[in-house]
Amino acid sequence: EYIDYIKDAVNADLSGIKVAIDCANGSSSATAEKLFTKMGAEVLCISSSPDGTNINDKCGSTYMENISDFVKKNNCDLGVAFDGDADRCLAVDENGELVDGDKLIAIFAKAMKEEGTLKNGTAVVTVMTNIGFMKFAKENGISVETTKVGDRYVLERMKEKDFNIGGEQSGHIIFLENATTGDGQLSAAKLLSFYKKAGKKMSELASVMTYYPQILVNVKIKPEWKNKLDTVKEITDCISKNSEKLGDDGRILVRESGTEPLIRVMVEGKEQSEINRVAEEIADMVSKTQFSRILVYEDSIDNIIGVIHMPNVALRILGYIDKSLTAKFIFLDWTEFKILFLISGLIEFAFAIYYYYIAFSLLKYKRNSLRHLCAQRVLCFIFYITSIF
Repeated sequence: EYIDYIKDAVNADLSGIKVAIDCANGSSSATAEKLFTKMGAEVLCISSSPDGTNINDKCGSTYMENISDFVKKNNCDLGVAFDGDADRCLAVDENGELVDGDKLIAIFAKAMKEEGTLKNGTAVVTVMTNIGFMKFAKENGISVETTKVGDRYVLERMKEKDFNIGGEQSGHIIFLENATTGDGQLSAAKLLSFYKKAGKKMSELASVMTYYPQILVNVKIKPEWKNKLDTVKEITDCISKNSEKLGDDGRILVRESGTEPLIRVMVEGKEQSEINRVAEEIADMVSKTQFSRILVYEDSIDNIIGVIHMPNVALRILGYIDKSLTAKFIFLDWTEFKILFLISGLIEFAFAIYYYYIAFSLLKYKRNSLRHLCAQRVLCFIFYITSIF
């Protein structure tokens, strides 16, 4: 029934196409060869012998080296690879070069526009979609709707605004007129159909979009730092500065992970060396700034002359804390951090002068203990001032 549904939905004769299929030792092992053979293609399957433990094991769409090598060795026209549950599909051309989800959506959107079936002239993608897709869409008069990462957000936008093609770089592609979720075998059947109609090599079809080099760097953050990203001037300034340098030929996306305590820094551009530099600079700024922004104070600030940490007094002077608090996380940017330590140092210096005056002018019998306190304050003063630099 499933095989017949996909065959009827695509309604194409695939005779004359030699296709390699990586089933990831998953669900498509039971259907892929039958489906594409029934549609007329010459089918060569790999990783199609599931034993209950080998699903996605160095195979499928998460391990494209297998299908790439197989296509070249067996002179196939193209290859497709699914993941274990077959809701994703990626491809390789006749040279074994990767055709990812972004390029597949570009191929589909262009073909659908040419045949008049692209609803509202729009494709739906996510914020992680390569900037090359945006340039392709602009050049071909295709509108783009962008959502958060996740095929469920793509589906929501498609339903909301009546679009019929959308997906992700990972190969989750939704043809809403045929299915309400990603279906790798449906995507593969559509690809082979458009490939047959175009009468071009797969590498020519894929050249419709120029893929820009992309790098993704993850920076681990403390839980207390969640939702603070947009409030940190040093980071936003760093992003703005580098965005201006990259211009229209690059893109920076810095976002919090929705599932892990991570900041994801994604940079795209024409030159790999340049995007590596930009990504590293931003990641370093995120890492450095989060640790310079978090200060924990633990002492009661009722007694200013007792054995306390001067930053607490400085925080109270600056108005960040009130007298009743004894423990709290305080978030400061780097400039505020330096001001805090400068005030702390000046307070220590003032105490040093005070103790020195008492020691040598008033309380001669307590000179030794006061000298120690004076030396302690001087050392603290030196620590705070040198910490600024």
